[in-house]
Amino acid sequence: MNSRELADRVQRDAAMALFREGRLSSGLAAQWLGMPRVHFLLMAMAAGAELLEDTEEDFRRETALL
Repeated sequence: MNSRELADRVQRDAAMALFREGRLSSGLAAQWLGMPRVHFLLMAMAAGAELLEDTEEDFRRETALL
């Protein structure tokens, strides 16, 4: 692994950790990593991140965008 690959890995892991902690939105994480939001969300799901907790608040927040 060269230094660029390591830097990319650290940035990706940091974005994922901050997203999982709820300290970084998926949109901002995707922007930070230079990828579309849907790609970040797919990557997060593959890594085991929980995108919604199925609470009333989550439902209201997600449907407010419709």
